[in-house]
Amino acid sequence: SGGALPSGWAATTATGVEGGGSFSPSHISFSQGVMQMNVTQDGTTAGSVGAEVEYNQLFGYGTYSWSMQAAGTSATQGGSGSAVSGQISSTFQYSGGNPSPTEIDSPEIEGQFPTQIEWTTWLNGIRSDFHQTTLANPQNTYHIYKYIWAPGSIGFYLDGSLIWTSTTNVPTAPAHPIANLWGTNSTSFGGLATAGVTRYMYINAFSYSNCGSLSASHTASGTPVTYTAPAI
Repeated sequence: SGGALPSGWAATTATGVEGGGSFSPSHISFSQGVMQMNVTQDGTTAGSVGAEVEYNQLFGYGTYSWSMQAAGTSATQGGSGSAVSGQISSTFQYSGGNPSPTEIDSPEIEGQFPTQIEWTTWLNGIRSDFHQTTLANPQNTYHIYKYIWAPGSIGFYLDGSLIWTSTTNVPTAPAHPIANLWGTNSTSFGGLATAGVTRYMYINAFSYSNCGSLSASHTASGTPVTYTAPAI
């Protein structure tokens, strides 16, 4: 605790989420002046408890940027820790629905492959495209994960450098910005659960702009999101 989410953002309370565990608002803290999420595990699939926040507006084409320190064992932002098996650090967009018309994972970082930065796009619940790159120790410092979503393309950037542009079945429907940290217990994605080891993910900034006509930004320390035009 030690603070609250900025206006427009809500913490998810749910069971049976990605990976089979749950999300709890009690796993979100602002005590260090930024948003800290944590995930705990007891070694079972259902025993993973993580955290998620979602913005209540749907945003479409534009530029999105997250400043994130991926999950690791350091309970202090900027501290040196270890990434362990059984976790996914993620910032993404999701429309909702079944199937969701839009999902843009930018990025996902698996506990079992902690140096792999993975970007995936989805159209109507079907994976459109995938790319990964390598980054040493993303759990030890903040990195800027940005993407520019335009008709027919999404360009993905890491710390200001363009890494990959997807042009295959690019989604078009507006979607909610979301960040989450969730537990896994599978070798197919995320890795087997690591019981008794709390891991922490940090986000200190998010921004969105749409060709200068619509913009929203906030820092996770609590500055409200502001708009210059009605939401899409």
